[in-house]
Amino acid sequence: MGTAMALKLLRLIGCAMLVLAAVPVRADVFTIAGLAVEASAQSAAQARDQALLEGQRRAIRALLERLAGREDFARLPRVDDAGLASLVQSLEIISERSAAQRWSGQIAVRFVPDAVRALLRDAGIGFAETTARPVLVLPVWRTPTGLVLWEQDNPWREALAALRGSGLVPILVPRGEPADRETTVERAVAGVVDPALGPRYRAGVMVAQVTGSAEAGLLLAASRSDGERIEARIDGPDAFRKAADLLSQRLEADWKAQSLVSPDRSADGTLSVRAPITGLPDWIALRAALGDIALIRTAHPRLITRQAVLLEVAHAGTIDQLQAALGQRDLTLTDVDGEWVLARRGGPSR
Repeated sequence: MGTAMALKLLRLIGCAMLVLAAVPVRADVFTIAGLAVEASAQSAAQARDQALLEGQRRAIRALLERLAGREDFARLPRVDDAGLASLVQSLEIISERSAAQRWSGQIAVRFVPDAVRALLRDAGIGFAETTARPVLVLPVWRTPTGLVLWEQDNPWREALAALRGSGLVPILVPRGEPADRETTVERAVAGVVDPALGPRYRAGVMVAQVTGSAEAGLLLAASRSDGERIEARIDGPDAFRKAADLLSQRLEADWKAQSLVSPDRSADGTLSVRAPITGLPDWIALRAALGDIALIRTAHPRLITRQAVLLEVAHAGTIDQLQAALGQRDLTLTDVDGEWVLARRGGPSR
């Protein structure tokens, strides 16, 4: 090997060891954002303190419900204010308004991942922290005068966009660019979606149709490209927001069913993995994808060549769960003649 190539590989190995010594968890999983809070007190300052404390209490409950299965909601640990202080990593005020004796605002609360995991494990509750592939929702609103999809006045679209792509199954809405509009509302209702739409947003695609109005109630009917159907009736005020929340909850429940990790770590393990690569850019992209998967605790490169990287991967959960999580990032993990091979779908496998 020439000196120049040796130096290049040394730089590559050094960079890989530095970045992948411990794979980070997606930050948004442990963040509750866009939380509306308000309080009244003898002064605006006191009202602000009360609102922020109550917001943090609600945020930890929302996070625990995001991570745990619905069947465990009744067993979720109660967190007192002293314990809450040790769980909160940061608090951001996104917007605020104050008056003489009142304060209101929107906040984002980021929690310490390891502390939250320990809290759930100590309670004997399994949890899911790996995010699924985003779902791009085509928001069709059926009104008495016709179908609405790309028009500006679409409260169904606004309600879905307000979810901000957060949670274990991020929900996105298309921007409405000319290429997006190749899927007309008639084609969307018929289930005929432009095949380039999902890849353009790096997401799965779902058509979600609501019929009715916020006053009279809504009928929700959603279908995904994999055949999954979600149907429900939503009544009462703020029906569009409730429909968006219900859709998000159903998608997350399905994802949790296959990604919940046992609290006793009995299924955790370590794998020696070979990852074929086509060059430095391919390795950088793979490294970024691995850093996006919460089940991967560490991924240490043991050897890097121009054709492949040998990795020692420590993971939470079962092999099946790890494979499912990798699949959400278009990666496959396959046992090939007794050797675990990690590859991109459609990429090199040898």
